[in-house]
Amino acid sequence: MTKQRAGFVAIALLALPGGSVASEFRELVIRLDHTVEEAPVAISVDGQSGLVAVGRRDELWHYSVISVAQGGVVATGEIPAEVFFYDTGDLMGRGTDTLYFLDQRGVAELDIMRGTSRNIAEIHSLYNGTTAQGPKVSEFVRDVDGDGVDDILLPQFGGWLLARRVDSGFERFRLDIPARVKVYEDRVSYQPRRPHSGDVDGDGLDDLVFLLDTEFLSFIQRPDRSFPDKGRRDNVGAPLASESQRAQWERDDGQIDQSDLEIEEVELVRDFNADQVPDLLTEKSISKGVFDRRSEYHLYLGQRAADSLIYPGIPDGSIASGGIQFDPLVVDVDGDGLMDIATPSTRLGLARIVSALFSGRIGVDLDVYRMREDGGYAEDSDYRTRFKVEFDLETGLMRYPAVIIADMDGDGPAELLVQEDADELTIYPGVGVPELFGKREKTLSLPLPRNGQMVEARDVDDDGRNDLLVRYGPADGAERVGELRILISESAP
Repeated sequence: MTKQRAGFVAIALLALPGGSVASEFRELVIRLDHTVEEAPVAISVDGQSGLVAVGRRDELWHYSVISVAQGGVVATGEIPAEVFFYDTGDLMGRGTDTLYFLDQRGVAELDIMRGTSRNIAEIHSLYNGTTAQGPKVSEFVRDVDGDGVDDILLPQFGGWLLARRVDSGFERFRLDIPARVKVYEDRVSYQPRRPHSGDVDGDGLDDLVFLLDTEFLSFIQRPDRSFPDKGRRDNVGAPLASESQRAQWERDDGQIDQSDLEIEEVELVRDFNADQVPDLLTEKSISKGVFDRRSEYHLYLGQRAADSLIYPGIPDGSIASGGIQFDPLVVDVDGDGLMDIATPSTRLGLARIVSALFSGRIGVDLDVYRMREDGGYAEDSDYRTRFKVEFDLETGLMRYPAVIIADMDGDGPAELLVQEDADELTIYPGVGVPELFGKREKTLSLPLPRNGQMVEARDVDDDGRNDLLVRYGPADGAERVGELRILISESAP
């Protein structure tokens, strides 16, 4: 299943066009009897769009199934304590999604209306025992081989397991790639390597790719949709840091000279320039001292050579700022089919840190860079706006404003939403090249969470227009915990 996950930067993101804002949204306010710990996931409810929200009540974990068409909760239930992860999808090829749980025994399918579950695949994954943190959403149900039916993809200690649905059950392929082991003093942790999908050899079939040190380990899908147990090693080409260098950086215990330090890591693998070839976005962290740090993003466009992927040693596009850049938002801002990049960044000099401590706020720049036809980005951003992150030294509470870029009316160009205060979003219409966002802004009034990442844009009713999903946390007050607001876009292109 192709899922539409939340799209936001580390200091959150959303967007719209013109008209009376109140008339452009239909608001649903759902009050649940449990918290909403993560962004709700999509599910089918009687063949129509729905959502599953998961959270806690009285130390137990519960789920609620919401029908968007009916505007309310249609089913609830308790989640067993041994569940590590949950996901939605269609493993049985029925044409509708359902809810799946992963525990130490394997994968179970839930009948959301009856509240009963059954084990469908016994799998010994990397996850054993129980977790005190409760179940988390994880994309372990996905269509890996492109046959229109979802598969199971899970990490194990010796690699990853791919399970494809066949008439007799599940056909299993073990992908031989070791977990990343971290040892610090007397503690050992296992971190599975992140899988990436893409057509590596140009045969029209999606392959699985893992980053192993500075190489790609590619598992090439065969014509019969099977996968080999051994991957093929291909040098990435881009100047990435080795695993030992990354481990030192992550474990920094004051013994690393930060006066002249550079490290480049993979941030994202996806097709940026619409040529059906996976590209490579990296983050390069540069330190000239404790208070002199900055970061850059580099884009390496993938090219096919015979049946392999190669990347240039020099980036095709670079995005740099004068400070630390947070997680980028990759989105087609102008509607031309090419991936643009929005990056929030801030300078962390000593003077700014002292000023922030006195004022309780720090300024963050949001720069939007549009991809050119040659696959590069201009040195200067195509659009810039600024917002504030507030924090209270006495309580420790912070307010991250929601900042969202998404196409809310289905016309192609994306809109920009920026939170101005606790109950107001300013909306700048998407106008395409060259301005990107118009000046005839509108305002949308609603209670907003302190954490802007709890506001997201997603097409919840499958009409081609993004809608708004708003949830709340403990910092927003007891009266808001368990509340979910869904603003259905009714904007005309």
